[in-house]
Amino acid sequence: MSALSSGGISTGLDPSDPKEILFKQIMQQYQAKVKTTIDGVIKERNTMRDKNAELEKQLRMMQDQMRGVTEEKDAMSASFELLNNSQYSNEALVSQLLYCELLNNSNDAD
Repeated sequence: MSALSSGGISTGLDPSDPKEILFKQIMQQYQAKVKTTIDGVIKERNTMRDKNAELEKQLRMMQDQMRGVTEEKDAMSASFELLNNSQYSNEALVSQLLYCELLNNSNDAD
């Protein structure tokens, strides 16, 4: 129960005095505006909290996607590195085989 409705706020005049009645009406209007403002602020705070939670959820999803992309990139880099190493090894083997073939051919010519 508010102080106004319990009779706590007063001008000190007689309760039937028009100034006292007007004062109480103004105070009731003021209290209603304050309550409306407070309710609006609480509603806005709750809305902002919900929006913030949604944005945090979207951020976590994007971070998860970026981790997935990074893992894919790392896996592809490792695959390319293996491929490059195996190509180098294959080229080295081919060179060695050709060298051996040349040596073999030169030994056959002797």
